Amino acid sequence: MELDILSAECVRVVIGAEECRRFGISYDSFSADSTGARLFMAAVVARLEVMGAELDRTKKLTAEIFPKEGGGLVIYLSGKGMKCVLPERAEVCFAGVYKTPSELICAAAALGEDTSAELYRFGKGYALIADRPPAGSSSKHESSVILAAKIKEYGEFLSDTPYELLKDL
Repeated sequence: MELDILSAECVRVVIGAEECRRFGISYDSFSADSTGARLFMAAVVARLEVMGAELDRTKKLTAEIFPKEGGGLVIYLSGKGMKCVLPERAEVCFAGVYKTPSELICAAAALGEDTSAELYRFGKGYALIADRPPAGSSSKHESSVILAAKIKEYGEFLSDTPYELLKDL
């Protein structure tokens, strides 16, 4: 489950197909009457509270649910009774899309382990979002904040420590 605080009163929750299966939820079965949906929403609320959000349980929260490409759900949770702490966002200065695992491994190696980065499955390939471009990257790979936002919205989050994941390949 990936939580992204969009504003003080709105959170985007992305959940993969496997997590949906474990919670017993799907796009078609997500309703206030569903035990799985209620347990899932309780888990989201608990996680938000751990992150510092203040939730007025007497006020109604609204959940907008959308199916995610490749399985899973994207849920926008909002309401006047929710006050989330906005995270300090590092400025994204690099977003790259790679067709093959070997291209991805080369880019991750050029970033270096001290760079903050996230790895996504994006379309038929992979994407890296980092706070700086890989050493020696050409300008055609450097990307805008808009591409990073598209990757986060439509991609499948794999890891916020891609170096550990890619070391064994």
